[in-house]
Formats: sequence, structure tokens, C-alpha cells
Amino acid sequence: MRTTYVFLDGKIVEKSQPKASARLSIMRDIDSYKSIVTGEEITSRSSHREHLRRHNLVEIGNEQQTNFNLERD
Repeated sequence: MRTTYVFLDGKIVEKSQPKASARLSIMRDIDSYKSIVTGEEITSRSSHREHLRRHNLVEIGNEQQTNFNLERD
């Protein structure tokens, strides 16, 4: 059997199976919802992104916030 090598991080290494993170991942489209800002129906991921841009909105979710500057009374 023929061995294949690749150049990785400045070194020549034997090619192995692809890592799990390198695999293709397909995400389904979002379920439609009614905007609480305008009342319009958002039916796709692209219309959701456009709606956020158009109304200067920021989606909050599972992003990690590193700097919390909370002042307490």
C-alpha cells in the first residue's frame, strides 16, 4: 500500500483520516418566526440576518463574553 504524506505545521507527516472538525456540516434552515420589532414574518436564515442589520439589532446567544463591566449600586 502506498503511503501519502502532507505538509502540516511546517513538518512533513503521514496523512491520516480527516479530523472530525474538518468534515462537512449541513445546518437546516431556521423555523419561521414573527419579529417582535416589526411584526413581520422571518422565514429564513438570510432574512433573519438582513432583519438584524436593517434594524441595528444584535442576536445574543451562546457567545462567550469576556469583559463584564457591571457597576453595582
